[in-house]
Amino acid sequence: MREPWDEDPNFNERFHRMMDVNVRVPLQIAGAAMNHMGDHGGGNIVLVGSVAGKTGGTSLNTPPDYSASKGAVHAIVKWMSRKAIARGVLVNA
Repeated sequence: MREPWDEDPNFNERFHRMMDVNVRVPLQIAGAAMNHMGDHGGGNIVLVGSVAGKTGGTSLNTPPDYSASKGAVHAIVKWMSRKAIARGVLVNA
């Protein structure tokens, strides 16, 4: 069985794009929001995870880059929620 990185000549570019869109950008935006909210009395941040991020994918057709990026979102939410609560900011997915 061939893997996605064998079948798709653009897999590396797609992987980096997926990580940018689903991990890096939400982390940067949520971090800025957390700082702003913390300075102004608190608030709520919701990031969008996926079952694929918790299970590794819902089927063999779930791309590994998608599952990995959503798993990272769940990890970020856990980390950020511990950091943000002291500032009155709740972070959930």
